Amino acid sequence: MPGTPYAIAAGFACGAAVSMTPFPGFHFLISALFAWFLRGSIVVAAIGTVIGNPWTFPFIWVWLFNFGNWILGTSGHIAGHAVTMGYLWDHPLEVLLPMMVGSVPTALVTWFAFYWPIKRMVAAHQNGRRTRLASAADRFREGRVAK
Repeated sequence: MPGTPYAIAAGFACGAAVSMTPFPGFHFLISALFAWFLRGSIVVAAIGTVIGNPWTFPFIWVWLFNFGNWILGTSGHIAGHAVTMGYLWDHPLEVLLPMMVGSVPTALVTWFAFYWPIKRMVAAHQNGRRTRLASAADRFREGRVAK
């Protein structure tokens, strides 16, 4: 993947962080905007959104809802109603407001949790690749080409 360690790490971190929001239909678009704003890789941001997938979304959304309610100081109990699409349509803020509030700190922590290790791994990989290419070029100039 071409790009600086910063661009690759920032792009992936944007995708992973945006996956921690309750807007799955918009993750690609939002992560691309954040990556563009931070000068990260937009392609890698799209790849980073795989952190949120059908297997992880239920856990992420329960966390966001409970964490958001904790931040807001609300109970988080939806008074005896089953949470259906109709209920969400009629009472969107009862569910989405806590999720949006909980997603902000969760996304920030997620961004840094992915950015730092990925930046170090990409930098180490790129430095190792440069070293191997320089060594191969030296061997070629000396006529010691491996067959």
